[in-house]
Amino acid sequence: MCRENRNASGIVARIAGDVVGADNFLPNMGTDDYLSCLSRAALEGSCKDTPVLPRQKVKDTRIALVEHFREGRFVHPAALFAPDKVALLSWLAKNAVAEDDAADDQVEDPEAGDTDDGEVLDDEAFREAAE
Repeated sequence: MCRENRNASGIVARIAGDVVGADNFLPNMGTDDYLSCLSRAALEGSCKDTPVLPRQKVKDTRIALVEHFREGRFVHPAALFAPDKVALLSWLAKNAVAEDDAADDQVEDPEAGDTDDGEVLDDEAFREAAE
């Protein structure tokens, strides 16, 4: 899973992963090795959308889920790349570029060059240097 750090830059990786279909390359998480790492609440949440009902003992629930996903594929929802819609909209609003900001980034004369002292060189200086 792409970790979202302090500035939420991980959301960009999650969007990229979603765009390229990275979820299809995630392994089957319906194994005893993976499911044994989940808490009771997370394990019981994994029973959602399956015919498996939570059992009295966590171990029995895990065994039933492993058996259910033996022929299929299970990817825990927290491992999916698609970001939460609310988080995505919040990130987009926070990182939107205002029209005025975009205009400030544009160069007035893209062919103008600068010297080391900051003066703009003209075409004549380039011709002399080329000869």
